[in-house]
Amino acid sequence: IENGEDVPVGSIFDPPIKLYPAKRLDDDQVERALKMVLARLATHGIALDMCEHYTPRAAYELLLETILTEEGTFPELSQTGFVQHFMTHEYCDACDAEMDQHFEEYEKGRPAEDTAADSPEDEPPWLDDPE
Repeated sequence: IENGEDVPVGSIFDPPIKLYPAKRLDDDQVERALKMVLARLATHGIALDMCEHYTPRAAYELLLETILTEEGTFPELSQTGFVQHFMTHEYCDACDAEMDQHFEEYEKGRPAEDTAADSPEDEPPWLDDPE
C-alpha cells in the first residue's frame, strides 16, 4: 500500500458486479442491492458508516454515484486487516446542519477571549524558565 497507487473503489470487484440505478429499483430491491454491495466491499476491507438520516436508497445512490466512481482504495487493503471507512455524514446536509448548530452552541458557551497580553503568571508550569 505504501508504494502502491489507489484505484477507483468500483474497480476492485472480481468478478465485476452489475448494479442498476436506484430509480429502476423498488425499495426492497434497493435494500438487497445495497446489502450485496456492502458485503462485497467488506471482503475488500471497505465499510460504509451510515448516519441516521440516510435511507437505504440514499446510501445506495451515494455508493453508485460517488463512492464507487470517485473515491479510491488500495487493492492490497484486504490483506492488511485494516478497514477503510466511508461515512454518509460527510455527504449529509442534515448532519452538516446539526454540526453547525452544535458548533454555534459551543461558541456561545465559551468564555470571551482575553485580549490583554498574557502575564508570566498565566503561563503553564512547563513553560517556566528555571533561571
